[in-house]
Amino acid sequence: MPSYTVLLGCGLRLARTTSFLRQLILLSKFFEKRQVRTAIFGPDGIYPVTHPPDTEHRSSENYIFLEELVKSRGARAAILLGYPDQFPFLHHAPETLHLYLWAQFSRPPEKGALSGVRSVPLTQKTKTFILFSGEKRVTRVIPHGVDTRVYRPLDGKTVSFARKTMGLEDRFVIGSVGAHTPRKRLDLIIKTFAEIRRVHREATLIIKTDRIRSLEGTDLQAHAQREGVFDETIFITEDLSAGRMCALYNVMDIYLNLSEWEGFCIPVIEAMSCGIPVSSLPVQGPGETVPYEELRIPPRGIVDETGSMLLECEPEAAAEIIVDVSRNRSLVRELSRTGRREATSKFDIRRVAALWEELIGGHAN
Repeated sequence: MPSYTVLLGCGLRLARTTSFLRQLILLSKFFEKRQVRTAIFGPDGIYPVTHPPDTEHRSSENYIFLEELVKSRGARAAILLGYPDQFPFLHHAPETLHLYLWAQFSRPPEKGALSGVRSVPLTQKTKTFILFSGEKRVTRVIPHGVDTRVYRPLDGKTVSFARKTMGLEDRFVIGSVGAHTPRKRLDLIIKTFAEIRRVHREATLIIKTDRIRSLEGTDLQAHAQREGVFDETIFITEDLSAGRMCALYNVMDIYLNLSEWEGFCIPVIEAMSCGIPVSSLPVQGPGETVPYEELRIPPRGIVDETGSMLLECEPEAAAEIIVDVSRNRSLVRELSRTGRREATSKFDIRRVAALWEELIGGHAN
């Protein structure tokens, strides 16, 4: 059995429970099951952080403990989840430490940005960007993982009880999960739902997010009021356990993702794992992981000032696709089975941990 230590580096502060941290905690759990020791670290210390700093500096001083961590834990490898500029030690890490960047890019990285690190792309699109930039130290794709034994289709009685508890017994439920940032385009989701309501008068929208008002000042409740769907929209901002998140996905009829860009998008895989059909633009991430086209929404492309390709949709077109598919119950069941099968075969955290062990095992010993 393996007997070594892998460090798991988070590019974001550990004081907040971000998707990066959740993924590393999950990977750590299943590494430990495979007798691989782990330690999670970030710019504000080692997880769990008991006294995080007041500010979020991005300097090598934030990782002054790294060399001591390598020595004390005997680590030979580190998996870094984030972007190169979030890890200022890349060019002066301990020589004995093999670095792997679990990478996501919306365009080719700048020349030299990945020196000193092996790139492990989350999706094939990211791998294409890295190779286009001229980088040679690129491995196979290793996606994010979900625990498909936790995120699973629930039995009818349990789903009926959950729907009744939320007042959704006879509702057609559209759902989406994501942080309230401009990239997630929750405004377009609300507009699309308003179009769906023109046909499905019994429809309800659930948005699980981190805040009603974004850091940029966008208010989701005000937006729902302007679109005339405030009373039919449920906003959930509290932290939910994995079990409660599974129940939340299971009350949905369709999961809707309208992000203009994604590095991967774990909620899409969680929804698929729960047997919920996913409707999405063909963006990087969901466009590569959702295994069917019936719910794919036609995009129009916009190139932003950084050179990244972003996608948008016409809410009317998105609503028409969702309504048409929802009327075909046999197709919905087929998409449910297909998504679940894809999630368990490609994105289960056990498979992801095994792929990492295969990749770094030789260097870590």
